[in-house]
Amino acid sequence: MRALIFHHLIKVASVLFLLTVADHPPSIKQLAGYGELHAKESYGGCALDPEYELVHHTARRHLLYLFEDIAEAAGQAPDTYSVELIRNRGGESYINAMTCSSSRLIWVSVKAWEELHDYEPALALLIAHELAHGDLRSPFLLRTDPMQETERHLFQSLTYRQQWEVSADQRAAEFMLKAGYQPAQIRAAARYILQQEGATHLIPASFSHPSGWDRVALLGYYLQRGESVFAK
Repeated sequence: MRALIFHHLIKVASVLFLLTVADHPPSIKQLAGYGELHAKESYGGCALDPEYELVHHTARRHLLYLFEDIAEAAGQAPDTYSVELIRNRGGESYINAMTCSSSRLIWVSVKAWEELHDYEPALALLIAHELAHGDLRSPFLLRTDPMQETERHLFQSLTYRQQWEVSADQRAAEFMLKAGYQPAQIRAAARYILQQEGATHLIPASFSHPSGWDRVALLGYYLQRGESVFAK
């Protein structure tokens, strides 16, 4: 009975969080990382950040090709999602992606494709992270995982909002493993993203995201736990 009450309280807390903080992020200039949600009345509940515009690009076929395998591995129907390329209106060029889970919209910056397409696992990780935002484990549940001491110390040093991004990274890794990617490829993908010219904004921590290298470290710890964890 206590366990049921505990899990119920976790679900309530998660819903309250999503209705307050998660749906009202800071401006794009304050964001550092991929996986942002901008909630407005357009697009059935979400709207693309006004600093971005949709771009018609042949690279969309490549994104859809990768997304199809990941979505199917995640138990989702690929054709129920829209994956589009975007560009910053002000000319800023960096790796980024955004999502609106409720409307099944995923936006990927042109810069992200340009810098990541040569190593597909990196581009797949970016896409998988966006898809994962619609199917996350609460940070409350993550805290009960059998972490190593150093992993737990690092995780607990993050804010609650930042821990949601760690949850998305972990779920993305699960999707990729089910799609046939190897743990070593996923670790390499996370590092590869940070080594690109357009990823300088991903390195420092922000209000909503941990620092890039902390995310790499936490993802590595998670992958080390073994496939038995991902089967849950």
